[in-house]
Amino acid sequence: MEKTGNTTVAIYRRDKFHKPSGKTYQVFEVADYSAGQRRLQSFSDSAKAIAEAQRLGRLLASGET
Repeated sequence: MEKTGNTTVAIYRRDKFHKPSGKTYQVFEVADYSAGQRRLQSFSDSAKAIAEAQRLGRLLASGET
């Protein structure tokens, strides 16, 4: 969870399975409600996911959806 002002943006860490290679890899997903419904944006790097969550939090806190 990333808190900005009065808004909280969820960040989920998930393990995804890649069928062709049989390996799992880690993905960070940010819940984006700016379009009126939930969309998950996926990132392979946690720093990028946190930066996007902070950006979305600022937009939601200021009312610029």
